[in-house]
Amino acid sequence: DRAVQYCRTLGQDGGIIWTDHRAFAERLSAETGWAWFAGGGRDRDGRMIETCRDRTIIASRQANGTGRNLQAWNRGLITAMPGNGRDAEQLLGRQHRDGQTRPVDLSVLFACRAHANDLRKVMFLSEQEEKEMGRRNKVLTASWR
Repeated sequence: DRAVQYCRTLGQDGGIIWTDHRAFAERLSAETGWAWFAGGGRDRDGRMIETCRDRTIIASRQANGTGRNLQAWNRGLITAMPGNGRDAEQLLGRQHRDGQTRPVDLSVLFACRAHANDLRKVMFLSEQEEKEMGRRNKVLTASWR
């Protein structure tokens, strides 16, 4: 209940609510009326996420966390942090891409201590990858709150 309420409050200012869990996304969509974009990047009405201009949307990370140009939204809330730096960087990159004209503001919802540990793990793995690959990782350039 508290996680749904937090998402509802944060989503009032617009943005993408990133989800990993179908039941959570369905409930949030039912309670807010916000479109949920899942399989194939489509909502239940068949709209594609890239062409939608709703102020606030819900997006499945699995369906939309790579290969999508979502710079129409500069705010986001990650409700389940990916477990590795590569997936986290891909997720950040959906909104933080060429053509984005506003600063990107992403928040992470930590429902338990394990979620905070996931972010620490992602930061560590991203630092390691950056050292090995010699390129700046978006995970490390983001402002986290």
